[in-house]
Amino acid sequence: MNTDQNTAPGHVLLTDIAYRGVRDLLMSGQLSPVRRLVESRLAVELDVSRTPLRQALVRLESDGLIRREEDGFYPTVPHLPEIRELYELRRIIERQGIDRIIAAGDSLHHDQSILRDLCDQWAALGADRPEPSPDIVLMDEEFHEQLLTASGSRVLVESLRSVNAKIRLVRMYDYITADRVEATITEHLAILRALLASDLETGKKLLEHNIDAGFQIVQQRAGNALGPMFLR
Repeated sequence: MNTDQNTAPGHVLLTDIAYRGVRDLLMSGQLSPVRRLVESRLAVELDVSRTPLRQALVRLESDGLIRREEDGFYPTVPHLPEIRELYELRRIIERQGIDRIIAAGDSLHHDQSILRDLCDQWAALGADRPEPSPDIVLMDEEFHEQLLTASGSRVLVESLRSVNAKIRLVRMYDYITADRVEATITEHLAILRALLASDLETGKKLLEHNIDAGFQIVQQRAGNALGPMFLR
């Protein structure tokens, strides 16, 4: 185990390592949703001491990925009714990003530089497709948040970030297969090309399909994995 943890920079780094390590274990389904997180085991597995691990757990609790009980921390168990409502809210928020530009006519446009940068990023991912992993969830969040940023509404972006934090854990079930990664890249590029061509109605329909397809996958896979705990 790494014992050089006394300096501030090193301690911060180890906290980040612990945070990412536990987050990835949670989002890849390697930690049981009904079992308490055993700090001693996690510390050994991640090669960190208990202090940075505990700080990482506090961050994860703040993110909503784990919950604190009297005897320790447990993975957060998502519930379908709440997840469905959050996806509906996400759909409304993201659709509004395009609707506000449609309603404004020629007085408001997407930031083309943001759209082009996103197009370049996701075209590169299409050329060198990443393996399924929890990081795909974060990349997808960044895409949708940047898409809203391009619409010029900070309020919508902040609202979406709040929703994303609440559905982040359950979205791990969306990106466990290569076909879903490939489909997401294809759908994102189609959305961007429509918006870059100022075909806003098509872009909105493609965006809605992208969100709805993700929910259907999450609903099916999380239901299979978590059973009654998820459905109640």
